[in-house]
Amino acid sequence: MRGTTTPAVLVCEDDPIQAKVLAEGLMRRGMTVIGPCATPEDAKAQAERHEVSAALLDVSLEGGSCADAASVLAGRGVPFAFITGYSTDAASTLRKFSDHLVVPKPIPPDLLDQIIDTLIPPAALPAE
Repeated sequence: MRGTTTPAVLVCEDDPIQAKVLAEGLMRRGMTVIGPCATPEDAKAQAERHEVSAALLDVSLEGGSCADAASVLAGRGVPFAFITGYSTDAASTLRKFSDHLVVPKPIPPDLLDQIIDTLIPPAALPAE
């Protein structure tokens, strides 16, 4: 899918303000936003349902962890980063996926750009 269509990014974030900031930052870059998903069930369902180029996963969603969505994405080879207000050693989800990027919230726009460039290298994006 990369290189031929607009990249889609799954956003799993239960804080409405953070979700809006992330979605707006991604749309500013011309990306399609899937979500935001606020619950673990919705996050997993969207991860299973959509072809995405990358994902931003809040570690702790409304009612539980994003671990199931992360497992789906990892199984499909989709790059993702965790966003969290918790310390990196406090969540079992982070330990299970310790090879993935972990970013503390809130995420300023310039850092969001860097995260996306890491997950979806500019060379993999469609030509404008």
